[in-house]
Amino acid sequence: MAIEIATHSPSTKKYLKITTLLTTLSIFSLALIGMQTAVPVALLTRDPAAIADHPFFYGAVSNIGIQLWTATAAVCFMGAALVHAFQTAKEQKHFLLVFGCFSAILGLDDLFMLHELVFPKNLGIGEKFVLLAYIIAFLPCLFRFRKQFLRIQPLLFLLSITLFASSVGFDNIIPTNNLSKNNTFLIEDGFKFLGILLWFLYFTWVSVRSVLMSVDTLLADRH
Repeated sequence: MAIEIATHSPSTKKYLKITTLLTTLSIFSLALIGMQTAVPVALLTRDPAAIADHPFFYGAVSNIGIQLWTATAAVCFMGAALVHAFQTAKEQKHFLLVFGCFSAILGLDDLFMLHELVFPKNLGIGEKFVLLAYIIAFLPCLFRFRKQFLRIQPLLFLLSITLFASSVGFDNIIPTNNLSKNNTFLIEDGFKFLGILLWFLYFTWVSVRSVLMSVDTLLADRH
């Protein structure tokens, strides 16, 4: 088993090349940050709470949600890499890669408030247009991998999507005039956080199942 896995694993030389490339790019990026004069370096390198002199718990739920996006992307990419190493279930590998990228993009959107702030105020692209673009990009992926979705815990994924939709369309679903501002944020952001959590749990389960199924297939082929 170990020999079979090692045969299909990336070589140490290749891994060192990737590590060197990413480290070099990071050093180059830090150098550019230090050289530019448009924005003070401290505003780009320090923690936002420290810059704004806010208590550490500001945005706690949002920050945890961003970590879950990142964790989902990492789990999907790792699962795809392992399935690729076993050279089985290519469709499952593509499934994990696509939704790993999707999770990473949504995490970046959440982190930098792209659809809420950056695109509307800096690029003149409306928030609803950006959300629509995400939906348009998501639907073909959903159709392309419909068999994968139906095979493993489809209700968990469906519940996640329902919570996202409820968060986005909250103002149209529940009259907010009768709710306090705190309750409005709690419900809207609560739906979103729960959606991210279930998204993370779903793709973690899919990744684990995909790797285990690849191992079973590999062992069956050897016997």
